[in-house]
Amino acid sequence: MGIGLLVGLAVLEIALVVQAVMAFAQVEKVAERATFIGYLVGTLVIPLAALWWGKVERTRWGPGVIAVGAFTVAVMTGRLLQIWNGAA
Repeated sequence: MGIGLLVGLAVLEIALVVQAVMAFAQVEKVAERATFIGYLVGTLVIPLAALWWGKVERTRWGPGVIAVGAFTVAVMTGRLLQIWNGAA
């Protein structure tokens, strides 16, 4: 696992924390609050879990786990936008 991958994951986590702070400040505008908060917390936890799992898995699959975690966060962020806009 290279330093570039770790830096990218750190930048992703910082961006997600900023997103979470901004979203929590205006969570009263969302109809499905529990689902929205669940997705929001999930997007914060997944990169950390992927980092832990990627560091434990010392084979070539470690970076793959991190890539899958980043893809999962992208999908969950899209779902957050849908919930924010009121789509089902």
